[in-house]
Amino acid sequence: MAKPIPENILQEQKTLKDCRELKAGQEDFYRIWQSYASPYSHKVMTYMNYKGIPYKRMEADMTSMAGDITKLVGQSIIPVILTPDEQVMQDSTPILQHFETTYPEKPTVPSDPRLAFIMWLLEEFGDEYMPRIHMHTRWGNDQNNRTMGQRIARGLTYGNPSVTPQNLGPMISKRQDGFSKHLGLGDDTIKPNMDQQILDLLAILEEHFKHHQFLLGFKPSMADFALYGPLKIHLFNDPQSNEIMELNGPRTCRWLDTIMELGDTRGCAGQTEFGEWINLDDGLPESLNNLLGFVGNTYMPFAKACAIAGKDRNKSFTATVYGAQATFSVHQYRVWSFEQLQLKYLTLEGQDKHFIDEILTGCEILPGFMEGEMVHNALFDGFTPPFVVDGIADARAKHLKNKGKKVVVSMGDYAASGGVYISTPADYIFAHPTTITGSIGVAIAFLTTEDSLEYIGISKDGVQTSKFAGWTPELPVTEELDNIFNNLAERSYQRFLEVVSESRKKDVSEISKIAGGRVWIGTDALQIDIIDELGDIEDAIGKAAALAEISEYQLKYSSSDVSFVETVLSEIFGKLSLPLEKIKFVKASESIYKFLTELAPFNKPQLV
Repeated sequence: MAKPIPENILQEQKTLKDCRELKAGQEDFYRIWQSYASPYSHKVMTYMNYKGIPYKRMEADMTSMAGDITKLVGQSIIPVILTPDEQVMQDSTPILQHFETTYPEKPTVPSDPRLAFIMWLLEEFGDEYMPRIHMHTRWGNDQNNRTMGQRIARGLTYGNPSVTPQNLGPMISKRQDGFSKHLGLGDDTIKPNMDQQILDLLAILEEHFKHHQFLLGFKPSMADFALYGPLKIHLFNDPQSNEIMELNGPRTCRWLDTIMELGDTRGCAGQTEFGEWINLDDGLPESLNNLLGFVGNTYMPFAKACAIAGKDRNKSFTATVYGAQATFSVHQYRVWSFEQLQLKYLTLEGQDKHFIDEILTGCEILPGFMEGEMVHNALFDGFTPPFVVDGIADARAKHLKNKGKKVVVSMGDYAASGGVYISTPADYIFAHPTTITGSIGVAIAFLTTEDSLEYIGISKDGVQTSKFAGWTPELPVTEELDNIFNNLAERSYQRFLEVVSESRKKDVSEISKIAGGRVWIGTDALQIDIIDELGDIEDAIGKAAALAEISEYQLKYSSSDVSFVETVLSEIFGKLSLPLEKIKFVKASESIYKFLTELAPFNKPQLV
């Protein structure tokens, strides 16, 4: 008999389930997967508090990180937001930009284009350079490292009966060493420089907050929320760095309290009335100029070198930041984000541009910021816009098309069902004459073991809060559950039909005639217009070049790394000489496979 789950863990599981459900009166609520230890989560949530946007928090535990979140956006990241109508949003800055348009009341972007650009520069600094500082304090200090490893593990194992924080905490702490190296950390010679950066930044902020309630005057901007995340969730909350902040930045700590309580009218900091932005016609405040100078000596050489390395398709780069040289890894999103800031600069005109140029030059940001009019031309083609509605692969294809990129697909031996789903948004599709394609349909299948367990004399019993709760593969599928699965399959099938009909410019009724799970070889697929032409990968490359109107080009091939789960299973089954594809289906122990899957996101360092 299976070991019973303790009552409190059952309650935790119920709490997690309830967070995902919208009840009566919550029809306009957003649901956000977040973590206590994630600065980007709190950046988004404090912004939503200020704006009065209703939401429910969903804990990003092991199950959701490895399952729901990865399925929705293709990777284990937070925050991820579900809209009231079940659309998916990712990446904190695009999320805030979307909300700023959707909820224009209480704007957080100044109307003055000069001040708006300064805000975006500070927002970018908070998002893309502050992680270096807060990763240094969190994982470069033994006390913070041990405490936060356990604290993060406590959130991830919430509602999980099989893994404890004591098991997971040391693993999390150990893995962060890898991420620190990506940010030019881990070398003992760098630590004094990073410690000095923290003290200098706090001194600048402390002087600024003597005269201004927020970064840009007397109302919060998007930059406040971006800088709040790392300063509050890392430096202030972590035990060792908290002492540094309390001693060296009491006014900064007070500013953190204010941001945290925005929207809460019960506290003295939960204000609802605000003053005005800084008036740049009166000149740039000295304290804000000093902050921009800090940005010029930290973020700018770091971002510029990362962008150049990204443009050259390098995986790493060396830069001198704040007087200390270090080696960093190229991060695609950071390159893309830097490009967005450059594009905002290019919108400045006339006297506005002249004003900003003088400021940026004095702060050692120009000319490096736009050296040689360097704009990096969509290096981050894999970026998924805030809305991921149709799944990660489909969204990326649509994103490329929206940017004017041509997408050409070459189907190999087998490209059915999911292969068709991700192929259809393309501009042109090739297939071999013998390619197996089609299978436009949905099937839900899972292994059940009730008969096997009965055969060897094992039975199971338990208490359920409802007739749908607690179903596992060793139990039979009831009629009610069968109906639920059928409804799910039918909804998925209708969405599949809609995607294909939209992409192939046909009515859903036409696609239905060739769907229903039927498969076709390439020659038949051409006749029914699932593909555009018979050919191989060379034909597809030639077509892509023709659509792009280029005659000379270079090819770069990439391959996916074997996952953590696949690696472990290969080790287990390697002596049996089973191919990896077979191993995935063997899964000799379903519980082991599930456990490995849950641990997989934590095999690689996380930005926490």
